[in-house]
Amino acid sequence: MRIFIIGASGLIGQKLFIKLKKKFNVIGTYNSKKKNIKFIKFDLKKDNISKIDKKIKSGDIFIILSAYSNPGWISKNKNEAKLLNITMTKKLIDQIITLNCKVIFMSSVEVFNGKKSFFIEKDKPNPLNYYGKAKYEIEKYIQKKTDNFVILRTSWNSDEILHKRCVIELTYNSLKNKNAKMAKNNFFSITNVNDTCEIIQKHLRSKKKIVHISNKENISRSILAKKIKEYSNRKLDFDIVDHKEIKYIEPRAKINLLKSRDKISKNYNYKKMDGLIKKKVKLLDKT
Repeated sequence: MRIFIIGASGLIGQKLFIKLKKKFNVIGTYNSKKKNIKFIKFDLKKDNISKIDKKIKSGDIFIILSAYSNPGWISKNKNEAKLLNITMTKKLIDQIITLNCKVIFMSSVEVFNGKKSFFIEKDKPNPLNYYGKAKYEIEKYIQKKTDNFVILRTSWNSDEILHKRCVIELTYNSLKNKNAKMAKNNFFSITNVNDTCEIIQKHLRSKKKIVHISNKENISRSILAKKIKEYSNRKLDFDIVDHKEIKYIEPRAKINLLKSRDKISKNYNYKKMDGLIKKKVKLLDKT
């Protein structure tokens, strides 16, 4: 059995590749940012799966992490986002299924509308924005096309190095601007990416179909901002507002909290958010 990570140069992909490489035969792909000399160039928009390897066998596993992931950018570039996140992802899934391989798809809490205190695996998705709608479209497509799959949903992920799509960094950078506003009732979790990778590994051969991976702790945007301000050496400030006062290009869920009924994810000992926030702020202060 071999494991193919499509999108191994991203936040989760890099850590997952390193982790799985210790136990399995793993092949990682990249598109624009290589990150690792062993990664294979693969452009989902134009390349056939055979470019990765011409000897893919039945029983191999494909973990799909590649996608446009910035909801704001996606809202402004829906045609381009649709091409990658829906059309070409479906084409990739069709090729994987034809080769009788397993599909593990990374989805998102954004498939939900944020109108409950938390969401479990059996809750019906109802996305508010195009990013969430694209993720849900692929979830439905996979479930229609094959039984050999796992859909993993997660919220914010972070680690102790700098990345663009990290809620700690995004909040920190917002606090450097004048008139920063932070919602008191926008709740989410921040999962250490190492925990996410550990749970993914535990589900490589899982028969579960949908699994939520999410830190059990939760935090509001305003409390996160307060912690960043406390830990930073810089002069940062903000106003506390209601979520409805934050202007988004498309609607964004007020509550982005996942809970899991999966035994592994439910009982996992996730790392504390506070330590990660503190370490990240120290790094950001040096930039």
